[in-house]
Amino acid sequence: IQWLVTVVGCSEGVARRALYLGGGDISEAIDHIDNIKETDDVEEVTAVSPRESTQSPSKKARRERPTELTVLSWNIDGLCNRSIGDRFRAVIREIKQRKPTIVMLQEVVEAHVSPIIDCLGGTYRFYLGDTQAPYFNALLVYSGDDSPVTKIGAESLHTFPSSTMYRHLISVPCTVNDDVTVHFMTSHLESLGPNREERENQLQQVLEKMAATGCCTVFGGDTNLRDKEYQTVIKKHPTGSTIKDVWEECGSDGKTRYTWDMVHNTNLRESAPGNRARLRFDRMLFR
Repeated sequence: IQWLVTVVGCSEGVARRALYLGGGDISEAIDHIDNIKETDDVEEVTAVSPRESTQSPSKKARRERPTELTVLSWNIDGLCNRSIGDRFRAVIREIKQRKPTIVMLQEVVEAHVSPIIDCLGGTYRFYLGDTQAPYFNALLVYSGDDSPVTKIGAESLHTFPSSTMYRHLISVPCTVNDDVTVHFMTSHLESLGPNREERENQLQQVLEKMAATGCCTVFGGDTNLRDKEYQTVIKKHPTGSTIKDVWEECGSDGKTRYTWDMVHNTNLRESAPGNRARLRFDRMLFR
């Protein structure tokens, strides 16, 4: 109840009611919170511990595994407390509804790890970056019976040695449908314009790690790269010609070009009034 109040931002009464309606399941409780108004008659209920739910999970029938997989990358801005409850619920809701095979999260903070695991731990395997840092990356692999991932290898963590912002790279090898090995990687490259050199250096390290796998590799994350920076590294790096940009390969649709779009996204306007920057910071690459 307490972390629902703290993290999601609801009252204790609403938290109790939601947890009751969700049968003690945190993930189900979050789904109910939006439908419970503070003015509702919230009766006193005995909260059921999320880890001691009275509902016995039904055994899932083994389904035919899909031939396609999906990847979601999202900087969830965990360092910002503005509307954190609404944003946290949105993250969980989007993941549950879309059910991506691979989830790549950036700017995760320690306070959100347990709630996310409680909400998604039954269907996802979690791989966390440098949890000693104020914020870090996370890579989630869908492990349901209908997941195309049939085997997960040992994760690896590469810390960028000259980063001043705790930046690192997570890599997790997966076997898809007992046939193809795909390495999935995520990172959050150095932020801010003046750090161009470090950011480009980090991209070079990412490309080297992608090439070193010797197999199909998918990288996604908040790269903070300006187009010119990305092209500079890709053209100079020995393996640059083998790297494909997913957005470009999908037709370079102008409507989905910008991932940092201050024209349409209003959540940061208070802290940056007058800023109308439009940039494609978030990228997904494969080789």
